[in-house]
This record gives sequence, C-alpha cells and structure tokens, in this order.
Amino acid sequence: MEYAKRKLSEEKVFKDPVHRYVHVRDRVIWDLIGTKEFQRLRRIRQLGTTYLTFHGRNTAVSATRSASMKLSGELQMMFLKTG
Repeated sequence: MEYAKRKLSEEKVFKDPVHRYVHVRDRVIWDLIGTKEFQRLRRIRQLGTTYLTFHGRNTAVSATRSASMKLSGELQMMFLKTG
C-alpha cells in the first residue's frame, strides 16, 4: 500500500480550543505531528507571557496548528467530492 494512503490502526483524537476535537486517521499526518519541528510549536507562544495573566487563553502555536489541520482536511475532502 502506498505510504500516503496508509491509515492508522486506531484513530487519534486531539482536543482543540476552537474546533473541540480533531481526528487523525492518516499515517502520514501522524508521522508529521511526531516530528521534532512540529512538536517545537508546543513551546512557542503567539502573545508571549500573556497566558500567565489570562489563564483560559491558549496562545500556543500548537493550538492553532490542529485547527489548521482540521480545516485543510475538510477543504481537501470538499475538493475530492467536487472533482
């Protein structure tokens, strides 16, 4: 089976502050998330230290990356359906 089309044996789910839950089913996406470059985004804050004052405000780049992944997946499915 081609690597880009391989699926995970078990679906992975991430909690996202905007989109609630993001589901990962593809092996290539899971491997991408596991890279050190992608994991580095967890430590980067968009608004610096404001998260220390506003505790409910998650400004980590990793929070927005999961939202981007979800939206790009939905866009891809839309393109595949419309041909």
